[in-house]
Amino acid sequence: MGDGPIGDEVIAQGGVMQQVKTAYTTAISVQQPRNIELVTQALMAESRMAGELFYYGWGAGKNRIEGGSVHLATTAARCWGNCAITAEPVQDAGDSWIFTTTFIDLETGFTISRQFRQSKKSEVYGKHDSERKDDIRFQIGQSKSARNVIFNALPKWLIDKARVQAQAGVREKLQRYIDSNGIAAAVDIVVKELAKHGIRPEAICAKYSIASPAALQVEHLVALRGDITALQTGQDTSESLYPDVDGDALAAQVNKKAAKPKPKSNKKPTKPEPKPAVKPDPADEVVDVESDAEPTFEHREPPTGTAEAAATAMEHAQTAPVTEPSPADDAALEKESLETMQLDNYLQAIEQATDNPKLAELQLRAEKDRQISSPAFTRIKKAATARSMDLG
Repeated sequence: MGDGPIGDEVIAQGGVMQQVKTAYTTAISVQQPRNIELVTQALMAESRMAGELFYYGWGAGKNRIEGGSVHLATTAARCWGNCAITAEPVQDAGDSWIFTTTFIDLETGFTISRQFRQSKKSEVYGKHDSERKDDIRFQIGQSKSARNVIFNALPKWLIDKARVQAQAGVREKLQRYIDSNGIAAAVDIVVKELAKHGIRPEAICAKYSIASPAALQVEHLVALRGDITALQTGQDTSESLYPDVDGDALAAQVNKKAAKPKPKSNKKPTKPEPKPAVKPDPADEVVDVESDAEPTFEHREPPTGTAEAAATAMEHAQTAPVTEPSPADDAALEKESLETMQLDNYLQAIEQATDNPKLAELQLRAEKDRQISSPAFTRIKKAATARSMDLG
C-alpha cells in the first residue's frame, strides 16, 4: 500500500511512491517528466513580468557583481519542477547564524547542500526595535541560503538568461520614461530612493566608477532599480550592496575619478612687444624703472650696485601686478572640465556597446546633450563608426 490516503491515491492513478529514510534519495518515476523547453519558456515569461524583483547587484568598482534574487531562485525552482528544498536546523555561532539548505532533484536523484553565515551585527535601516531588526537579519540569512543552493543546483545558463530577461523588461519601462521626461529626471528618482536607505551619491558613483550621478546611463539605472527593490523587500542590506558606504577611501576614489587635467587653451601665445631702448643710469645699471614695457617675472639675482639701486629693485618687486583669474575664466574652465568628463563617459559607453542599435542610441543622446560641443560630438561619431565596424 501507499502508507496513507495520499499514497494510495497516487498508486491508484498509476504513480510510484518511494519512502526515503535517509538524507539522500535516488531518482524516482514521476507522472509529469521535466521538459526543458517548457521550463525555459515559463521562467522567461515570469522574468519579463517580474523585472527588478528578480535581480540586484553588490560590491563596487571592479568587485561589482550582479546576480539573481531569492524571488528568481524560488520561481526557477517552481518552473523546474519535481524538486524539493529543505532547511536544516540553524546553528547559532554566537555572533552569527549558520543556515544549511538542501536541494533535491526528485527526478534525477541529484542532491546538493549549501551553508550560509549571517552576521547578527549587519546594518538594518529603518525605525525598528532591536528584536525586529534581529528578525530581519534572520530572514535575510534564510533567504540567501535558499537562493544560493538553488542557483548552485540549477543550470547557470538558465538563471543568467532569466536575469537578463528581467532586466530587459525594466529597461523598456525606463526607456519610455526617459523618452518622456529625460534621463536626468530618472537619475534623480533613483538617487532619492537610494538615499532613503542611507546610500549616498558618492557610493553610487564608486559602485560604477563614475565621477558624478549625472554620468549614470540607462544600464546603470536598470541595475539600480534592482538594488532598490532588494532593499525595499528586505532581501539584502545597504552595507552589503554598497560596501564602505561611509569610508574615507570611497570619497578619495570618487575625487580621484573626478580630477581632470586642466584643458589646454586653444589661444595662440601673443608675442611680447619689444622693450624700448633706454639709456642706463650710471648710478643704477641693474633695474630699469623708467621703462614702459610690461614687467617680467623671471628670476633676478639681487642687485650688487648701490643701496639706492637695491631699494629700487625691492620696490619694483613689491609693486609688480599679480593677475587673478576672473569669474568668467573660472566658469569657462568648469564648463570645459564637465564636457571632458561627459565626453569620456560617452566614449567609454561606445567602447562597451555590443550592438549597432546601442551605438545609434548613444549618438542620438550625445547630439541632444547640451554639454557636448560640436568638436566633441565629432569625436563621438568617429568612435561610434569605428566600433560599428568592429562589431560588423
